[in-house]
Amino acid sequence: MNDRRPFRYENERGPREQRRENVKSEPPADPDAKLSKEELITKYERRLIGLLRVPTIDKFPVLGSQWGIKPKGFEKVTAQRAKLSGLFPLPGSPRPVDVTKLEGLIKDGCTENGILLASSKIDPLDSRNSCIVIIKGIDFLKVDHLIVAEYINKFIGSADIKGVSIGNNIERKRKTKDDSKLIIEFKTSVAATLALTLNGQNLPAASFNTSGDVILQMSRPGEYVVQCLPPYNSPKDEIDDEVLDSPRKITLTVDKAANESSLIDALNKIAPIRAFQYVREVGTKDPIGVAFLEFYIDAKSFPNTKSALKQTMVYLKQTEELDMVIRACFSCLKVSGENVIETSIQDCPIELKTLKGLVRNEYVAFHPKLKVIQLINVVTAADLTDEESFRFIEQDIQHEANSFGKVVSMKIPRPPHDYSAGILQLTQPGIGKIYIEFESEQVALSALMSMAGRSYNDRTVLCAFYSHEDYANGLF
Repeated sequence: MNDRRPFRYENERGPREQRRENVKSEPPADPDAKLSKEELITKYERRLIGLLRVPTIDKFPVLGSQWGIKPKGFEKVTAQRAKLSGLFPLPGSPRPVDVTKLEGLIKDGCTENGILLASSKIDPLDSRNSCIVIIKGIDFLKVDHLIVAEYINKFIGSADIKGVSIGNNIERKRKTKDDSKLIIEFKTSVAATLALTLNGQNLPAASFNTSGDVILQMSRPGEYVVQCLPPYNSPKDEIDDEVLDSPRKITLTVDKAANESSLIDALNKIAPIRAFQYVREVGTKDPIGVAFLEFYIDAKSFPNTKSALKQTMVYLKQTEELDMVIRACFSCLKVSGENVIETSIQDCPIELKTLKGLVRNEYVAFHPKLKVIQLINVVTAADLTDEESFRFIEQDIQHEANSFGKVVSMKIPRPPHDYSAGILQLTQPGIGKIYIEFESEQVALSALMSMAGRSYNDRTVLCAFYSHEDYANGLF
């Protein structure tokens, strides 16, 4: 056996001793140690001045870069909204931009009112319910619902009015399971209000391939809420040419041969006009037989919405008596035969200063007791994508609901199979809510009072009644 130690230990120093010597080595000398305070200031001032001469990164030309270049038609879309939309690939994603989809959005003219450029307001005017119209009174086993939808879309597209397009104005459409109703969701509330001008009209049988004329019975969902406009301080010298959706908006069906100036003069004799819109066809500018109207209501004489609407009803009845007017009705309100307003009205915008009053129902009427309640802030879309998680939530909620009384049915809207987090999930109706139908209104009230404010999966549960008709129609 060789007694000689390895070469690296010949000097009787192993790696530990060598590392210890390296640690004990002298620190480098401080170059500023011998400088006075004034000399130090002068030295670093010169260094800082030298740094100012370095050009910023935005001054360097970048060849072939796509940074900061937005697709045509999307110049006003914020980066945050584009990221959440799901239309543009995120960093690291192999998925390319769907150029055809972007071009389609621009071609349809819906970008200004769609998800990408939609305002962030939560007023009723921007709600999904304001864009939905329910059509009934037609046997859709005999009449093709697609033909009816296309007829309405062509009528809307022919109107020269802000908020609609010549192309497609329908976001989605479907029949109910019993084939008794057609539900159309339009891209804007303006399109929905214009479509409602066809309510009660006899449409020619030839347009729908039927033996008899078709009578359209149209309405908005039961959960639809219309918002009041701010009060006017004084009448305007000029009449606005755009009539916004509000409780005071009136729809006129007029003779197409009626002269616009003569009609305005006749209406001004009833009351001062705040806004008037005589709808004409795109291109030809021929009247389509529809006009929108809002009379001026003095806020001092009629200080609240109830009194203002009562006076508006008086003006409406006088308007119906005009020879040029075939029919006059409220554009956004459903009124029963005894002049009872059935549509919910919100008396203020949703702002920080009005939130407390809205919570106390000071600006909107109490929701009537119903058999259906909705649970809000209980689940998220991510909770519902996994099948096992969904089944557990379904059984857990139903078990709790049954403790208050008999549950007739329960519906939990789920995201699609190709769900991905982003703002596009907001287009899926009812995601994040749970709807429960009880056997009676009293049981529903008991469940609502007991479940509201409780915690579920670290979330505070909110509860509210929900329209039974909307629930049956699958409107979530």
